[in-house]
Amino acid sequence: IFKSFVLQSIKIFNNFIERVKTLTNAEYNILEYYIEGYQIMEIPNLAYISMSTVRRHNRSIYEKL
Repeated sequence: IFKSFVLQSIKIFNNFIERVKTLTNAEYNILEYYIEGYQIMEIPNLAYISMSTVRRHNRSIYEKL
């Protein structure tokens, strides 16, 4: 059972990695800010983009991942 769980987890992780590769550079940069612990309200200033652009990237990231 444990081996099956590990193999399934590896498959899920590999699928996630493949989906991450579909992100544009801008989307990937936004995702990195989240991974680094930044909140949505901080990202426009960090990335020099508007909040609406951050939200657009968020939707796209969500759809792709």
